[in-house]
Parts: sequence; structure tokens; C-alpha cells
Amino acid sequence: MRPLRMTALIGGKRYSTDLATLIADDAEQNPEGKSQFLFRTKAGDYFVQHRTYAESCFDAAHDWMQPMSEVDALMLYWELPERLVPVEQAFPK
Repeated sequence: MRPLRMTALIGGKRYSTDLATLIADDAEQNPEGKSQFLFRTKAGDYFVQHRTYAESCFDAAHDWMQPMSEVDALMLYWELPERLVPVEQAFPK
């Protein structure tokens, strides 16, 4: 499963998978049909996209995005098996 192109306005901030960098995920390791994709925006904000596999396009959408604090994003980064960006780049000081 891959991340879905998605934009959401949450708490007055705009989060877009098109404008952010994918830093980690569990897409290849998750047999349950649920995946998480961790992103970092250019402004340094973090969010996770939750995806659920659907058999049919008629199934209700189960994909959503959630903003995360840097601390929560760092913890999720280490939990996800596929790290696409080195930790130093994903969480610069």
C-alpha cells in the first residue's frame, strides 16, 4: 500500500501529502491491511496518514490524517519498520 494523495485542514493548519516529505511507514510489513505513513512538512510539522485497505471502491473511506507533536512523531518513527529518511534529517535540531 502507498500513501494516498490527501490534503486536510486540521486545527487551522493545512496538511498535504503532496507538499510534505514521507519519512517512515509500515506499508510493506503490515498484513492486517492497515498502514501508517509519517510525514514532515516544510515548516517542520509532523502528521501521520492512516490507511485501510478496501476491497472495493464502494467501501466507505477509512483513510485519515492526524497531526503529531515532534515527540510523538519521533516515537512513531522508531516504531515503523521502514525509515525512508535518516533520523538526523527527519528531526533536525
